[in-house]
Amino acid sequence: MKTPAAYRKHLPRKHHRERAQLSGRQKFGFLEKHQDYVKRARDFHKKRDAIRKLKEKAAFRNPDEFYYAMEKTQRKGGIHQSIQKGKERTHDEVTRMQSEDINYLNLKHTQEMKKIENMQGSLQMIRDVAPEKIQKRHTVFVDSEESVDEFDPEEYFETPKALLTRSYNRPSRETLESGDILINGESITSDDLQKLEKQKKRSYEELAARIVRRKKIKQNLQSLQLKKALTQNGNVNKKQREGKEPVFKWRKQRSK
Repeated sequence: MKTPAAYRKHLPRKHHRERAQLSGRQKFGFLEKHQDYVKRARDFHKKRDAIRKLKEKAAFRNPDEFYYAMEKTQRKGGIHQSIQKGKERTHDEVTRMQSEDINYLNLKHTQEMKKIENMQGSLQMIRDVAPEKIQKRHTVFVDSEESVDEFDPEEYFETPKALLTRSYNRPSRETLESGDILINGESITSDDLQKLEKQKKRSYEELAARIVRRKKIKQNLQSLQLKKALTQNGNVNKKQREGKEPVFKWRKQRSK
């Protein structure tokens, strides 16, 4: 009786295993199969055909061939590279470009200053540093060294761990559980308070990043202003200092 074709694919089939490398020939490495040979052969033929085409191009190359682009290129290490020089700018063009850069940096510096002032006003912050860099300590006195090892700040201050770093308005667990904390006339929970702390931390990080950005913009602005001044006025003395930036002093000129 023959098996129907619909059920033949569900019958168990013999598993054909690939032959492995013999134990006596392990020093020769992996035993190459047919699929491995096919990949190696295709790669060999591809490289051989590419080399043959390059040889044909070199054999039939016209030694008198010329293009105008050849005048602006040269060959280094077998690779053609452009030797076209950039357009030389005049003194007026350079001065105008420097003035535009200075005006742009002045604008950005003013914008950053206004943003920093607004953030400092909203965060009630006077120092130009991040809150993590402000070193504050709260000293607690105990009776013995054993009490130091057993000291638990959460239990001592009666506040969650997330609020221990606060130096002001540090509510206790009882206050948080009762929901007596009011902000803008609305009662908040401990989860809301933690969210506010995270938001405040992100604001301080943004403020610190803007302060660093403002300092970099100011340094670049001063550097451009110095370059522009050096190109315009030639009567200048340069005083070099060890480990510090040089100082430039312009000679006094009598105005007509």
